[in-house]
Amino acid sequence: MLYNKCNKKEEGFMLTALRHDGTLLSLCDGWSKGELEKEREHSRFFCPDCNNPMYLKLGIKKAWHFAHMHSQSCTESIKNESESHTQGKWLLFEWLRQQQLDPKIEQRLSALNQRPDLLFSANQQKYVIELQHSTIPWNTFMNRQSGYINEGYHVRWIGLTNDTSLPACYVTPFTIVDGFFVSYPPHEHPLTLTSFYLNPFTGTFFQYQPILYLSPAKAFVCTHVNETFSYRSLFHYDDPSSSFTCSAMNYYFFLWSKETAKARRKPSVYRKGKAEKRIACLLYYHHLNHRDFPALARVPIPSQFFMITPPHLWQSWIILAFIHKRSPGSVFSIQSLQTSFKKELHHFEIRLLPFNKDIMIQRLLTEYLDILAFFGVVKKQGPVSYEILCHLTLQKPMETLRRDDEYILEKVKGYWKENWVPEFKKE
Repeated sequence: MLYNKCNKKEEGFMLTALRHDGTLLSLCDGWSKGELEKEREHSRFFCPDCNNPMYLKLGIKKAWHFAHMHSQSCTESIKNESESHTQGKWLLFEWLRQQQLDPKIEQRLSALNQRPDLLFSANQQKYVIELQHSTIPWNTFMNRQSGYINEGYHVRWIGLTNDTSLPACYVTPFTIVDGFFVSYPPHEHPLTLTSFYLNPFTGTFFQYQPILYLSPAKAFVCTHVNETFSYRSLFHYDDPSSSFTCSAMNYYFFLWSKETAKARRKPSVYRKGKAEKRIACLLYYHHLNHRDFPALARVPIPSQFFMITPPHLWQSWIILAFIHKRSPGSVFSIQSLQTSFKKELHHFEIRLLPFNKDIMIQRLLTEYLDILAFFGVVKKQGPVSYEILCHLTLQKPMETLRRDDEYILEKVKGYWKENWVPEFKKE
């Protein structure tokens, strides 16, 4: 069990415990070491989750904390906390107090039967901060997230990292737990996907923005370190256009071209997933192999990050199974495309993110249709309707396809500059 924090191999760290008389003791209440030693001498401590005995550790190498007895197991709590988690709570507690706030640490919310890492109020608004490093079941995360939101809390999940510095932009692995930290600002610009990470030992906050797809398990991110960080920076951050520089975008498109070339070279003998088998059949119907996908079926769009399925697979499906199935001059709605696309989700895989799935799909499809309109394949007819103007020429030699890849990618870069990143930060 990933979140059994009281086993012999991994000791759980907590900053609160119940005394034997039922009162709660928090190590963040300004205790001196001498006062806590007296408490330890005269009190017995118990876990607020499982009621098993705990002992108070007041060492000099690690943050003061409560720990379960090694012989006990705590099956009620999912807060499998490491030393870095405990240190992070200490740091955030003091950080919030320096902003004239009154944070509560590990305080139980009886309506939810949950103990967030930190909660506080400011300007008549309620806030929750949760730190996370290792993975928990997705349903557990979403239940906690929706519970906080339904109770009127603004929620921020922050990842824990050991990094002390990061490049301005780089490629990073992206796992399920990284999805916990991703959020949209209220204005939902195409490039506003954002996440925050904290080094609990240096107190450094790293902001990732934007977060862009590069491969199913890797993301391209721009990082920002704010020396004057406040709680408002976590919950009310500004539009990200200034964080995505021209050089960052050029680097991203360079990496994208390398991934496209890799897809063109993929050998025919390899283990295919559901999406690859589905598209291989469509390509075979048109007398094409898996490397002959149209160049317009591998274009970068900001919302590609919503998908784990590579772009040349689902974009090929839109061209071959949806647009080419309809005659030029016919009109379709974004809703009809979305309905057909959702029927393919047993082949395609959407990334687990704390957003509405229908909204993610609609944004993904709308951005791609805007690109097809830019290249004259479709034409927008009103807010939600599109007319098919032409079909693509599919039978092309590989050398021509590679030239098409370069030409289209350069044109798409110009489209990004004109429509999605109109103003670049001065470098």
